[in-house]
Amino acid sequence: MTVFGEPFGSHLAVTPGMHTDRTTATPMCYDGGYWAVTHVPTGRAVVFATSIHLARDAAERLAASGIDWDRPLADLQTDQAARDVVDAVRASVLGAPAVPRC
Repeated sequence: MTVFGEPFGSHLAVTPGMHTDRTTATPMCYDGGYWAVTHVPTGRAVVFATSIHLARDAAERLAASGIDWDRPLADLQTDQAARDVVDAVRASVLGAPAVPRC
């Protein structure tokens, strides 16, 4: 998968927000209203932000967290430490409460 964005660490990048067809996971169009910290190996957004500055701050925190972002997505989704880091970054950088993920 090719992800165009500003890299943070070896497996995270700040990217423009995109609308995606949820049934096929196909990117449909860019949405200029937000930015995302994207997990490069899967192309999935980890954190959304309303400005590039907040997205960069979130990416820096995630990259410095000690989590191995190179692991398969299923491993990251079931790793409580990774989930805790993502929830903490969402809450502190974005000022939003942690939300359950599917």
